[in-house]
Amino acid sequence: MNLDLIKYNSSNAITDYINCLLSCGCVSLINKPTRFSTNCVPSLLDHIYTNIIDEQKINDVGIALFDISDKLLVFINFSFTFTACKNNRPKIRCLKIFNPEQFLLDLEENTTKLPSDNEEINHT
Repeated sequence: MNLDLIKYNSSNAITDYINCLLSCGCVSLINKPTRFSTNCVPSLLDHIYTNIIDEQKINDVGIALFDISDKLLVFINFSFTFTACKNNRPKIRCLKIFNPEQFLLDLEENTTKLPSDNEEINHT
């Protein structure tokens, strides 16, 4: 998004954008100017958003202070551990030996698990 977050209080569009992200549980991790020089007003055009609140998973976030240009790089370093569960692994289908009959059987099996029209999808 080409929005200068420094202008949060002075622009309704930017305020609405940030409020929309916050209402979805996302927060901005960069809050300092990422572009500045003697010729321009400082701006915050580089954004990183997340809905991960666990501080143990976010190792580092920041602005790289390299003065190659008037624009600084932003970065984030996450730490995740993946626990594989046999029941939650995605189905992998090799298209070199594709079997249309088996595909249709798998499709029918998975579509019967979908909730009916009047059933709440978030409670199944």
